[in-house]
Amino acid sequence: VVSERVSKLQAKAVAEIDRRIGILNELLTKVNGLTMISVESKTALVGEINTAIVGLTTLKSQVSAASEIAVLRASVKAISDNYKVFGAMYPRVRLLILADMQLARVAATMEIVAKLKSQMAAINMQAEQAEGLAKSLNSASTQLGLIRDRANGVVTNLVGMDVSKGLSIVTGK
Repeated sequence: VVSERVSKLQAKAVAEIDRRIGILNELLTKVNGLTMISVESKTALVGEINTAIVGLTTLKSQVSAASEIAVLRASVKAISDNYKVFGAMYPRVRLLILADMQLARVAATMEIVAKLKSQMAAINMQAEQAEGLAKSLNSASTQLGLIRDRANGVVTNLVGMDVSKGLSIVTGK
């Protein structure tokens, strides 16, 4: 009876660990696909995700090797207690994806503004029209720069976030 309970608990724990490792591997793919955040930020996130995967893999080995119900229960409890990083990692990466998309849009829009400025000079518009358009384009460039800086700030905050206590850090509770 005890060995049957141990087997069932092991199977359930291994399935949960495998599910989490699968999601973390998906997050690795998403992080590696980001194009606008720095290499350092990507490296930090990849390292953090890999550390969580290694920890879960080690825990999976402990669960599989456990033969006593008390030891197994402690290992099963560690899935949630010691790996709260997992709960905060997913929303954090989703926010980074959004920030990356915003940075890409800002960069594309800034290219358009630069082309318009160049075309305006090439056309040699009348002085009054050119001045008004130049002011508008300069204002747009300034606003896009602010948006870019804010998005980069979000990336910096998300990459530097301590998720060791899990989702409570993200929600502020």
